[in-house]
Amino acid sequence: MLVLPERISVHAVSSLGTQRGVGGVLVSLRTLRHGSAYYSTALGLTDTEGWIRVGGETIQQAFTRNQDLFPFDYRVALEDCDPEIEIYARGGADFERWRAETSHSTLVRSDVKSWYDNARNGEFESTSRRAELSTDTALADVMVELEMRSRVP
Repeated sequence: MLVLPERISVHAVSSLGTQRGVGGVLVSLRTLRHGSAYYSTALGLTDTEGWIRVGGETIQQAFTRNQDLFPFDYRVALEDCDPEIEIYARGGADFERWRAETSHSTLVRSDVKSWYDNARNGEFESTSRRAELSTDTALADVMVELEMRSRVP
């Protein structure tokens, strides 16, 4: 059973050993059901110090909006997903492909299109981390660190 925490804080850091935050990275969240991807949503861009913080209620509201738009895709409630989330940042060509696709989609909100337009993800390799969630983390600020590795051209 998935219990979203009060807040999820993601810190995108440089892989160069400095632990310096990387700003302008578009971070997304994916839920899992029986170990497979179920629901994904863009959380937003990291600030100049590499942080983005999103409330669990905000994620639940985004899911509910998507469930209303795509009832056959999202028949299962978030609570019935695995007690784990994946935080990720697409990079390189994968990110550029998604950026191109979102720019033409009428289903993507304007703020999300703006995030894609302003994101620096193309400079980095794709990266992800998973976080276990439980009733113990429901009132917590769950912190996830994403290590950003620069792409080699």
